[in-house]
Amino acid sequence: MAKLIVVDEERCLACRQCVLSCALAHGEAESVVDAVVVGETLTPRVRVKASGDTNIPVHCLHCDDAPCMAACKVDAIGRVEADGPVLITADLCIGCRLCVKACPYGAIEMIGEGKTGKAVKCDLCSERTEAGLGPACVSACPTEAISYCELDDEARAAQRQTAEAFAAQMSGTQSSDGPNGD
Repeated sequence: MAKLIVVDEERCLACRQCVLSCALAHGEAESVVDAVVVGETLTPRVRVKASGDTNIPVHCLHCDDAPCMAACKVDAIGRVEADGPVLITADLCIGCRLCVKACPYGAIEMIGEGKTGKAVKCDLCSERTEAGLGPACVSACPTEAISYCELDDEARAAQRQTAEAFAAQMSGTQSSDGPNGD
C-alpha cells in the first residue's frame, strides 16, 4: 500500500502554511525573504480552496486510474513505480492543459503563459519522502489537518468520494489563496 496525503477539512484553519511550505520545498530559496531578494517566483503544488464554511488544502490524490495520465498525449505524466505517485515531467509537458481539464479535483494548475506554460501538481514531495521526511505541507500544518499515511482500499475510496463532493461544491468558486486565486 502506498502512502498518500489525507486531509481532515474540519481541522483546517486556512492558514496556508501548507501552501508556503510546499512552495519553498519546490523552490531554490530557503525562505520567502530570500525568494523576494533573488526574484524567485514560488510555485506551490497545493492550494487552499474555500466553499462555503469549508476550507481544504487541495492536492493530487494520485488516483489509481489517473485521468490526467490518460489525458496526456505526450506521456509527460506517469509513475516511476506501479503504486508510486503520479508525476509530471516538466520537460515533456507541452502546456496543452488536457490534464487540467481531466483532473476531477482541480489539483493540476498551469504556471507560465502560452507556449511556455507547464502543468504542476502535488508530487508528494518525492525528494523529501525519499530522504525519509514527510511532505512539506504535512510537516507545516499547525493543526495536523494534513497527514501522510497508508490507506486501505475502503479508506481511499472514501477519500476520493469526499474530494469529489468538495470539487462539485467548488465548481464556479475561486481559490482562497488570493484575490485572483493565485
